[in-house]
Amino acid sequence: MAEEELTPKKVFAKGGGKESLYRVTIRSQIRLIGIMDSKANLIVSMNTLLITGVIGFLTGSMFYWQEAEGMSMINKIPFLVFLGFALPSMAFAIFSTRTDLSIKNIMVMESPIQFTLSHRTKTSIKEYLAYMENVISSNELIYKNLNLDLYFLSRVVSRKSRFLNISYSLFLMGIVCTVVLFIALTVY
Repeated sequence: MAEEELTPKKVFAKGGGKESLYRVTIRSQIRLIGIMDSKANLIVSMNTLLITGVIGFLTGSMFYWQEAEGMSMINKIPFLVFLGFALPSMAFAIFSTRTDLSIKNIMVMESPIQFTLSHRTKTSIKEYLAYMENVISSNELIYKNLNLDLYFLSRVVSRKSRFLNISYSLFLMGIVCTVVLFIALTVY
């Protein structure tokens, strides 16, 4: 009895505060995912255009009146360095758009978002509906599922953010190295 008095009882919030918290948090995470996907699309598009231009410039096919060997190998180095940074930058931007990678090691199947994002286990519609009926009948399971969904959405946001930061860093380093090399080779 003494232990029961020492351990505080859980007090849960009443009213619509909990639902508002979940609604706002999930909406924010979904917006972040959308913003990150559009940024990844921008990086992929920009790098694709720049890579196409650099390859056309290096091969001489961009200016059909010039010879392909009109530029010495030393002058091609900055462009090759740019290509060396642009390709991995584009790859990391593409990796950031793959959403199912963040949950592949956790196949608990206790959350609707896991059902949605998992491609390895094909859940039948009967299993899914039975699961959702079980969830809807219990307030505890509803909040457990909302917490799990928030957790998995935050993992998706974290993974996308990490890949996009790497992609932006590579792109910036590629631009800086290309400009520095171009200036150094032009001056000398």
